[in-house]
Amino acid sequence: MVPAAWIADTFDGGPDSRQAFAASPDDNPMPGGMYRNQVWFPYPGSNVALCVGMCGQLIYVNRAAEVVAAKLSTQPHSHEPHMLDTLRAFDAVAHELSGIRSSSTNDPQRPSPPAQEASPG
Repeated sequence: MVPAAWIADTFDGGPDSRQAFAASPDDNPMPGGMYRNQVWFPYPGSNVALCVGMCGQLIYVNRAAEVVAAKLSTQPHSHEPHMLDTLRAFDAVAHELSGIRSSSTNDPQRPSPPAQEASPG
């Protein structure tokens, strides 16, 4: 069991959590995101949370879409060069399963899931 207070603290963050993340000297592929209690929030808001493990393992939580997904991996290196591709794939799955534009409605810089071509006929 995880205490409700820890969950609230993780998803709500502190008053300076996003500012501290943005001020990090590292490259930031998640503008508007934050990191709190071992959990990554890749977008503004707290609808999508990521738990990133070693060698490509990833847990994806999209609260708005009510979708949780896991990626099990045994990549040879701990560096995950395609993590953002995996994130986009999970976002697209959440979009399809929920019928909503998963957590991207407030982020104009974030690409929408790929459009599907109309079927002939």
